[in-house]
Amino acid sequence: MKCLYKYVVKSSIFEKIIMLLGFFSTMPLITIGNYTVFIILLYISILYGAILFLNIEIRDKIILLLFCSSSITLIVTAFSLLPTTWKAQSFKSYINFVAVLVLVCIILKIKDRIKYATSYFKGVIFSVYAQVVWCCLQILLYKIFKIDLNNIIFDKFLHSTTSTSQYKNGDMVCTGLCWNAGNLAPIMIFGYIMCKNIYFKILIVIIAALSDSATTQIGIILCIGFEFIFWLKNNKKENDAKKIIQNAIEWINQNIRKEKKIGKIKSDKKRKLIFSILTLLLSVLVIFVLSVFLKIFYQKFSSLIERFMSAIDNTAGNSSSVHFVYYSKLYYILTKISWPQKIFGLGIGCSGYPFSQFYNQYVNSIWVVESDIVDIILGRGILGFVAFYYWLIRQAQKGKAINKKYTIFFISIIISGIFYNVQFLWVILMELMMGIFIIEKRDMF
Repeated sequence: MKCLYKYVVKSSIFEKIIMLLGFFSTMPLITIGNYTVFIILLYISILYGAILFLNIEIRDKIILLLFCSSSITLIVTAFSLLPTTWKAQSFKSYINFVAVLVLVCIILKIKDRIKYATSYFKGVIFSVYAQVVWCCLQILLYKIFKIDLNNIIFDKFLHSTTSTSQYKNGDMVCTGLCWNAGNLAPIMIFGYIMCKNIYFKILIVIIAALSDSATTQIGIILCIGFEFIFWLKNNKKENDAKKIIQNAIEWINQNIRKEKKIGKIKSDKKRKLIFSILTLLLSVLVIFVLSVFLKIFYQKFSSLIERFMSAIDNTAGNSSSVHFVYYSKLYYILTKISWPQKIFGLGIGCSGYPFSQFYNQYVNSIWVVESDIVDIILGRGILGFVAFYYWLIRQAQKGKAINKKYTIFFISIIISGIFYNVQFLWVILMELMMGIFIIEKRDMF
């Protein structure tokens, strides 16, 4: 905390604003009027940055590509037959998206751009800590006293929103300072990758499990899997079953030793004895933990398979069935919309419109499809889809040469997007900010 205090005191006003932007980015429940604090700080950042650095230039080719594709989408939407309310949603989403691009362009123009990108990520990191603490409070208060913390604070007390919590099968699931457990996916993925503390990582895994969000759980499983695979590759170990178990124990040992350094032991015999005892204890612990997690994994996997099969048969009344419909009906929708809409999209934030039109789904709402793949294809068109994922995959490729954690983050986010829409505005900003570090060939981890 002292380091944070010193940093805040020494940092410039623009750095402080950028850090606050990062902190509030993951918290959609914190609003002023009808706007999230994140959106308010985004425009304050742009205004202050534009005044401070006078003019703005688009130098990065990827940002130019994203700007052009989204601008063409807006023009196509303006001349389409979409209802006025949906066109207004497209315009609003476009303005917010361009605002993110403008902010990144301002920072890219600054000579010491890494300093400002670092300020942003300091805010995001402390936001992750706040989210984890809030999730723990949510779980404890509900499990012990049946108190819905989000509902009391944001609905009953602040009266800011009525959509504060999520319930599944009659029980509340932890959502943090969001209203949906799926929103935790990018937060927990970033937190797990960024954090070096093994105990905090374990806490993130527990929260992911208790969130009952398949997207969040899959995201964390991918992070753990990729992290272990890269560790195996770096250490060039043999891949037989016995070696994998030994490597897993050694991997856990290495992570624990980062938190608790053991003093050097002069005697080789003492060192070997202590190592043998630790290995034995860890082996027992690993076997016990694995048996527990295998049981949980079997239950979760069986549940996911059951949900998937029932979704295929359209017998599920849950989100699985709805999400499967998005993919199963995509081709039919593409045959019904015009060629300009196929190529350039219906409009950013308008992917739900054809489902409302053809399938009477959420007909009284303005909404987006809960899948990044379908949302981007319908919202931004085939051109926008190719541009968007080309950018993400290039980030993953370029980042690998600097630190494999960049690759783990981008691939985990891309795959998570198959199951839910995780490309929120703040996530896109975070991906662009990571791009600044990648451009400068700097390791932010």
